[in-house]
Amino acid sequence: VGSPLLGAGTQKPSLIYEEKSSSSSFEQVILWLNLIIMFVSYFAFSALAPFWPDTATKCGLGPTMIGFVTSAYPLGMFFSSLMTGYIIPVFGTKNIVIIALTLAAIFSVVFGSIPWFM
Repeated sequence: VGSPLLGAGTQKPSLIYEEKSSSSSFEQVILWLNLIIMFVSYFAFSALAPFWPDTATKCGLGPTMIGFVTSAYPLGMFFSSLMTGYIIPVFGTKNIVIIALTLAAIFSVVFGSIPWFM
């Protein structure tokens, strides 16, 4: 006889919990590694923020251009996150990761080379 809260014929809460908590330790290690990598990545980008306006001003950029350059990375992340869910089934996960890492490397070099483009 089932509980009125669970309904007739449903599993007991302890069985449901056991099914949901069956993730392997390997998956948990991968999750934590991803979280650490994301934290370090965003920390590295944020660590540049206090120094960027002074450097950009020395290069002759105005406040509007400084705002465009500073907001390019978060806007790119936003729009690429929206598209990624649709293009992964088309191109495959491995190809998308390779393309994303290549683009990130190229644009990081371009961002670091801004003073020489002025």
